[in-house]
Amino acid sequence: MKYYIRKITPSKFPRPEDEYISSVENLQADAVGDIRTSRNTLSIWEVDSHDDISLDDGVFALITSPAQSSLDKVDFIIFSEQELEKYNLKLIRTDGDTLVNDLKCKHRDIIELTYGSMRGILEIISKKTIAGDYNRRTKAQIKKILESNFNRIEDIDRFNEGSFLNELKKIEQSL
Repeated sequence: MKYYIRKITPSKFPRPEDEYISSVENLQADAVGDIRTSRNTLSIWEVDSHDDISLDDGVFALITSPAQSSLDKVDFIIFSEQELEKYNLKLIRTDGDTLVNDLKCKHRDIIELTYGSMRGILEIISKKTIAGDYNRRTKAQIKKILESNFNRIEDIDRFNEGSFLNELKKIEQSL
């Protein structure tokens, strides 16, 4: 079975302590904004399994986009191919926007998104956040992932200026 991860902002979705939301129509508008699309597609990353090594690889792909500007925690959900199929969501493989060449092939786009299919994505995410079924890598864990995988990053100078690039340069100097 294939699994995928997507970065989320849990505070924008219902949480376990929230009263159950019976319909996605009752979600806050910010939840919709958290799953920004581009050209009717939504970016996700394939991971081999639920184990920490696979998940950390997925997180590593997420955080090594050249647009990354800060080093911070990462919250994400894991969902299966079956969950996507339940809502008739279509996937294609596209090269990911990451500076780690061996992870580019792990990127997928959910394509041909419409209001109806976005509803399915919102339901998947909301059910998981209500159940407390999302994952977090703390800032310290992110730093450790970067340190142990630093040699896989192609060109750190392609990152946007900011605290993330500064942290990468510190890691590079310490190696």
